[in-house]
Amino acid sequence: MPEKISDKKLWQQPIEDIIRDAGDGLHLEVPGLASKDQPDDGGDWKETAKKILKSYYLGFSGTQWHQFDKSTDNDIMRAKICFAMFGEFRIGFVFVCCKHGVKQFHVPVFSVFVGPDRSGRDLRTFLDLQGRTYKDWDDWKSNNCLPELEYYYPKRGFFTCSGDESYTFDAERDPDVEFGKSPACKTSSQFLSRTDTLSKLTFIGSGIVAIAGYFTPLGPVVLATAVRAGITSTAYSAIRGASRLYDKGVHGESLVDFESLTLWLEIVAAPLQFTSSFDNARLVAGAQQGRIYSNSIRNLAFMLNFTTLGVDGVMVGFGLAELIDKASKKEVTALDVVHFSMSVFFFSNTLMEPKVASSIIRQAQEMHLNSYMDKMSDVTIKETFKYFMDRNRGAGGIKDTSKIIRTVNRMKDPNSFFKSLSPDDKIDIGGRKGQTVLVSDAKGDVNRINPNRMIQSEKGPDSSEPFNFKEDYRKPNKCDRKDANDVD
Repeated sequence: MPEKISDKKLWQQPIEDIIRDAGDGLHLEVPGLASKDQPDDGGDWKETAKKILKSYYLGFSGTQWHQFDKSTDNDIMRAKICFAMFGEFRIGFVFVCCKHGVKQFHVPVFSVFVGPDRSGRDLRTFLDLQGRTYKDWDDWKSNNCLPELEYYYPKRGFFTCSGDESYTFDAERDPDVEFGKSPACKTSSQFLSRTDTLSKLTFIGSGIVAIAGYFTPLGPVVLATAVRAGITSTAYSAIRGASRLYDKGVHGESLVDFESLTLWLEIVAAPLQFTSSFDNARLVAGAQQGRIYSNSIRNLAFMLNFTTLGVDGVMVGFGLAELIDKASKKEVTALDVVHFSMSVFFFSNTLMEPKVASSIIRQAQEMHLNSYMDKMSDVTIKETFKYFMDRNRGAGGIKDTSKIIRTVNRMKDPNSFFKSLSPDDKIDIGGRKGQTVLVSDAKGDVNRINPNRMIQSEKGPDSSEPFNFKEDYRKPNKCDRKDANDVD
C-alpha cells in the first residue's frame, strides 16, 4: 500500500498555486532527484524532464495499479480522484514535467481502471488536480486546464517502454515520453482569451459612455451604439459561460460551485437584459410617437426590469466575492476593479431610480419634446412652445403628454408655426389625432388651424401677407366640430 498523501491535500490546490509555489516543496518528492527550483537552461530542460519521468518509472518498479479498499482507506477515497467509485478499485499515477517561464515543476495525473477492452488492454479514465475527469489520455492532452506552458509526459498516459500500446517494464530502457504544449498555447485558445478581455473592455467602454450620458448631453447615435455594444458584450459572455459549463459537465466538474453559479447567472441575465432592453425600447419608441402601450405591456416591462434588477444584485454580490478571493491570492487586476465598479454603479443607479414603465415613458416624452425646443431659433419661440406644452399637460399624466407629442410630430415645421403666433394667443390641441390646434386671441376669438397649411391672403399681384386668423373664428363651444369655416 502506498504512503497516504491526504495530509498534503495536493489535489485541492489550484494549478496557479502549484506554479507559484514550485520549488517550495509542493510536489511529491522522489529520492535522488535534484531540486525543482532550477534556472531556465534552454534545451537541457528536456533532458532533465526525461530523467525525472524515468525516475518515477523506475520508482514504480513495474507496478501499474494501486488497490484500495473502501472500508479501510476511506480518507483517500474521499479525495476527488476517487469520486463515484464503489467497492474495490485500482488507481494509477503518472507525472507531467512542466516548464512555466523559468520555473520547472511536475504535477501528478491520476488514472482509474474502468475495465479491459476487447483485446484485454486496460482502459482508464484520468483525473487532474482540479478534479476534472477525462475519458482518455487524448482528452487530457486536448482539454486540460493548465496555463500556457511546455511539458513532458508519458506518451500513452501510463509508464511503459514498449513503443506501442502494450505495457512493458525494463529498467534498462527509457520510458516512452512525449513533448508538447498545453491547450492554452493554441491559437484558438489565445484568440478566445483576447476576445474575453475585449468583451470586458467593451462592457466598460459602453458603461463609461452611458455614465457620461447621465451628466452630459450625448447624441442618440452615440448612446444607441454604446447600448448595442453593451448588449453584444453581455451576449458573448453568456455564450462563453454556456461553453464553459458544457466543458465542466463533460469533464465531471461540479455545476453548482461558485464558478458555475456565476456562469448560470450570466446565462440567465443575458436574455433577461436583452428582453427588458427590447421592451423598454418599445416603450420609448411609442412615447416618441405619442403612443401609450396597454397596461399588459407596461406590466411586463415592470416585471422584467425588477427581475433583471434582482439578478444584477446577486451578480454584484458574486462579483464582490470573486474580487475578494482574487485579492487574497494577489491576482486582482485594474480591469477587474473597474469592471466591478461599473457594475456597482449601474446597479445602485437603477436601485435608486427603478425603471417602472411610467417613468420610462415620461422620461422619453420629456426628452423628445426638449429635442424640439432645442431646435427652435430664438427664446420667444421657445417660450411660446413651452406655454403650449404647459397649457395642454392637463394633470401632467403620460396620456396628456402623448397628445402634445402627436400634435407636434404632425407639424412639418414647428419653429415656423410657433413663430407665426402671438405671445398672447392661447393654443389648445384641436383633436385626438393632433392634426389641428385651436388658437384663441385676446378677444376670445377661436380658430381651428392645420399648422401644415399656412393660408395666404393675396392683397395684390406683388404683395401678400400672412393669413389673419381673426377673420375666421369660431365660438369656443363649437370648436369641436369642423365645418367650412375651419382653416385647413
